Amino acid sequence: MSPASARSRSERRARERCRIRATAVRVGAAHPELLTSLRIVLAIAFPFAPAQLRIPVIGAALVTEYLDGALARRFAWESRLGRILDPIADKLFCAMVAGTYLVEATISWPELVAVGVRDAVVALGAVVLVLLGRWQGFGRMQPRLPGKLTTVLQYAVFSVLALGREPGSIFFAVTALVGTLAAIQYVVLYVRGHHAHHAIRMTPDR
Repeated sequence: MSPASARSRSERRARERCRIRATAVRVGAAHPELLTSLRIVLAIAFPFAPAQLRIPVIGAALVTEYLDGALARRFAWESRLGRILDPIADKLFCAMVAGTYLVEATISWPELVAVGVRDAVVALGAVVLVLLGRWQGFGRMQPRLPGKLTTVLQYAVFSVLALGREPGSIFFAVTALVGTLAAIQYVVLYVRGHHAHHAIRMTPDR
């Protein structure tokens, strides 16, 4: 075999490996999105779930909450759709669960606000971004420690309520405080990211 033929075969093999790797990434990226979609299904199903199934539903949602992000980061399966769909699933699950408890008079309006302050601010911000035509900025937002801690506290509150117990005013106050800090951080990060993105776009090419 001539050197040219060997080089050509080597190049074809390299292209084939790249194609296979790219296909694997595309297929794998669907897995986190399926988990996120499952959380949306669980959110819709929660109001109709019997009392004895509410803890399993909350637990399953919490598992998908962790796994979708962990898999996306571990195997580089992150996608723009996933970055947008994940917070939507989070906010929907929180809204459906909290709304169900509110209708059943398990929690009061102040307790609802305490649990959902972060999600309300983020949802309002998302609506504003869509109306301003800047919805891409929503997909650039990355969760930080206060946001993750707020999610843990929310699931803890929901689990205690599902067990038929009262979380207590201190628990709600801590959730509200951490949620408020998370909401403020999201706003600050978006403003900084927007200014940085705008500065890059305005930088003239050299």
